[in-house]
Amino acid sequence: MLLLLLIASLGFSAASPALASEDYPEYWLTHLSQVRYKFQVLSSSPKVILIENFLSDVECDYLVFKAKPNAQRLVIFDGDGNQVQSKIRSSEGTFIETNHGNPLILSIEQRLKDLTGFQKSESLQIAHYGQGGEYRPHFDYFDGSTDKGADVITRFGQRYATALAYLVSPTSGGNTIFPKLDIKVAPTKGNMVLFFNVDKNGNVDPRTLHGGAPVEEGEKWIMNRWFH
Repeated sequence: MLLLLLIASLGFSAASPALASEDYPEYWLTHLSQVRYKFQVLSSSPKVILIENFLSDVECDYLVFKAKPNAQRLVIFDGDGNQVQSKIRSSEGTFIETNHGNPLILSIEQRLKDLTGFQKSESLQIAHYGQGGEYRPHFDYFDGSTDKGADVITRFGQRYATALAYLVSPTSGGNTIFPKLDIKVAPTKGNMVLFFNVDKNGNVDPRTLHGGAPVEEGEKWIMNRWFH
């Protein structure tokens, strides 16, 4: 029942992303308190939330261990939903498919579902940024104003929300930045940033422009999940 109420309060459902209730912000904060995560609301509109210690050190280390053997140069989805090599992202990584059957990873995935209320998502992506590695500011949502973008949304759904967790903290640099919101988030191991790419009426929000600042020293590993 709690998850159904959360989904309704967020205004998202399998049928329609529109019509959120007026108590959406308050309900979301109450829900976070109930699941006992320490959190900070970095932005109320669009909603950007920092959740502390979402992952344990063991979980962080294990995800990196699983990803390393299969890591390769990552492609990105452009606004039309095409997979492309891009100069704006300098990282390698891999996806952990949903049918893996690994109990530790299944536990992480279930916690993400319980926390957000979203039951549909893409596979977990694990990404590595070495020294100088960065992801220049970009949007996670698909551009429904183009034919290709609209087709991707019809077939797979819009990326309503993004969860980004830090698995390895660099010695310096590597902040997650939201230029239009003047927000910088330090890549602290175990912490996770959750933000909503669309507003409560289902419209994409360009203020969610975000990126990964260059790693100045050390390396950074992150976990991404996009919710539909």
